[in-house]
Amino acid sequence: MPPESVEDYFRRIYLEAVDTIVNCIRDRFDQEGYKIYSKLQQLLLKTCNQQHVDEELLKFVCDFYGEDLRKGELRVQLETLGETMEATAKQSEWTLPEVVDHMRGLSFGNRELLSQVCTLVKLILVMPATNAVSERSFSAMSVKSYLRSTMTQQRLNHLMILHVHKDYADRLNLVDAANEFTSAKDHRRSVFGTFH
Repeated sequence: MPPESVEDYFRRIYLEAVDTIVNCIRDRFDQEGYKIYSKLQQLLLKTCNQQHVDEELLKFVCDFYGEDLRKGELRVQLETLGETMEATAKQSEWTLPEVVDHMRGLSFGNRELLSQVCTLVKLILVMPATNAVSERSFSAMSVKSYLRSTMTQQRLNHLMILHVHKDYADRLNLVDAANEFTSAKDHRRSVFGTFH
């Protein structure tokens, strides 16, 4: 059905764009990795702020991480952590950075006593980095798939090396690279000359 006016036409386009954005955001945050990360954080922060362990979260986290976390020990250590957090008499709720700083400030012996909680904190801190690596690899592979159909394998490989090692590539002196390229063949030197 054609729009009745220009305003209706743009309203339809606008609503489709908003719907697409909302669905993309929903897909982004409805991933399994995000749910697991959220439950890890909730388990730690609920314990620190309410001084009791959420059994449902504890079961989910321990079931998911299997051998990394031991449920009985983690429960006791979280209860101990909750009591030490309560003893600090903080006026507002604990945030993740504050809990991490608190854990880092513990003596070696106390960290050993709370070894399962330390493992939980490490999982929370490491998980975003591991997801970022996989997303970066995925986007690099998307670039490779897109470019594969339009160039030779050798050129594609060279471009992928530049993409993956972009920090190193950004530090290259382009004038030196261009002069090295042109000096390799007489024909190139006659076409491009030298760069200064």
